[in-house]
Amino acid sequence: MQDFSHTEAWAFIRAAPNYRSAVELEAHFARVLEAFGFDRYACARLDGPNSLLPLASKGLETWTEHWEEQGYIKVDPCARWTLAGRPSFAWAEARAWSERRGPLSPRELGLWDDAASDGMRGGMVVTTPGPSGQVLITRIMTGARDIRPADRPILDGLSVIFSTLMLRLYEQAHDRPLNSVLTHREAECLRWAGDGLTDMDIGERLGISFRTVNNHIENAKRKLGVRNRVGAYKRALDLDLLSA
Repeated sequence: MQDFSHTEAWAFIRAAPNYRSAVELEAHFARVLEAFGFDRYACARLDGPNSLLPLASKGLETWTEHWEEQGYIKVDPCARWTLAGRPSFAWAEARAWSERRGPLSPRELGLWDDAASDGMRGGMVVTTPGPSGQVLITRIMTGARDIRPADRPILDGLSVIFSTLMLRLYEQAHDRPLNSVLTHREAECLRWAGDGLTDMDIGERLGISFRTVNNHIENAKRKLGVRNRVGAYKRALDLDLLSA
């Protein structure tokens, strides 16, 4: 007989692509995680070794602040594995790897003790490439130390779907009309192009592909009735269309 949690997971997989708001998507994701015994999560886009764009979070604000204040990034094996590009792993695996390298330092022991005291004895980290080459990271936490092997691939899939759709909704929200002519993304791309950045540079700053940047600029040129991006930038400035 199929577990209730697995039934909930399939319901989420069917419904998630149809959600048009991040609030709806997050609410359903939180419910399905609870069915698996996970009560906290965070989803972000990795823009660099020290730069994360948060996309969603529940129940981790206090812990994140404490983690940063204590400088745990220097001893957290989960952070190291994430930055190394591990696609999916459990906390227990990262800790076991650290223990094989030698006795845990007092700082790392403090990290695990503090997490357990805050109700987080186990967790998973799932890293996946976004649709335009971005790196998306989803972290889910539980009060249980062990995660059932049968649940691992399902939780992997749920995290990939959730992070990808959250990024899509974020992008859609930032591509809404800024004014009667340009969208937010078109104005952003024009502003950076006006500063002399290439499409590749702009894409790296915004977390989108250079092709998407080019599409936004081409759309802006068409709307503004000009033939090149310099002309589009100047016309947009004259019309006061680049205000944030």
